[in-house]
Amino acid sequence: MKLVNEGKIDINANVNDYFTRFQIPDTFKQPITVLHLLKHTSGISDSYIGLNFTDIAEKRNMGEYLEQNVPQRFFPAGKYGGYTNRAYMLLGHMIEEVSGEDYEDWMHDNVFKPLGMNNTGFYLTKEQEPWLAEGTLYVDGKYIKQTRVDTITRPSGDAISTAVDMGRYATMLLNNGVLDSNVFLKPET
Repeated sequence: MKLVNEGKIDINANVNDYFTRFQIPDTFKQPITVLHLLKHTSGISDSYIGLNFTDIAEKRNMGEYLEQNVPQRFFPAGKYGGYTNRAYMLLGHMIEEVSGEDYEDWMHDNVFKPLGMNNTGFYLTKEQEPWLAEGTLYVDGKYIKQTRVDTITRPSGDAISTAVDMGRYATMLLNNGVLDSNVFLKPET
């Protein structure tokens, strides 16, 4: 939404206008808009083939992944709602395309830092490791400790944060885009 505020992204534009490495197929007459992605009404698939990696050295670029695994459309945009992480991955890649920066760097410089979210990022630091709650998975009738696996779906929830930092973000939203007397987003956004 910051890029919408800056006039760099049109919320009603065809998302394909922002992608240079690939295009989402025109399976249906109505194009997918940025708003469709934001509202989870794009009609695209949510497959996870090859999204996870276990070693930071294996990390792949979102644009490269999407180019090799172009999301397919199963329904016309706007017809049905259905949560999809791929929609937010596409939005993250759109940020990369428009800004010319990696998503993680752009978020740090344009969201986390300006909002004073000093303990928020995408990689767990040594200092943060003791803060992390351990998760469990239910597999074959047993609970097992969740092992840490990172993904390349950053925009759909891979940020690591604290309650204090998330409180700053929520405060900005509840104050119509203003935090510490600074306008972060326009009130209409």
